[in-house]
Amino acid sequence: MEESAMPKLPVTLAEPARAWIDSQVAAGAAPDADSYLAALIERDRQQASKRQAFDTAIDEGLASGFVEISIDDVFIDIRRRHAAA
Repeated sequence: MEESAMPKLPVTLAEPARAWIDSQVAAGAAPDADSYLAALIERDRQQASKRQAFDTAIDEGLASGFVEISIDDVFIDIRRRHAAA
């Protein structure tokens, strides 16, 4: 898709935010402010996806129930398995 065909989204930023973006562009983090913001959004999307996967795994673990084994017994079993390997 050509850049000119991309939808525009006007954004108003406080001066410190704009200065930060400008400094990051000047430091080579991105070729321009649009690219820098697009990269931040993509990173945020990836982080949200990872967080969702983490939350799902936690929910699955909680839903699987609890075992009636002590943590000491868990470590004893781990050591036994490791010694047998």
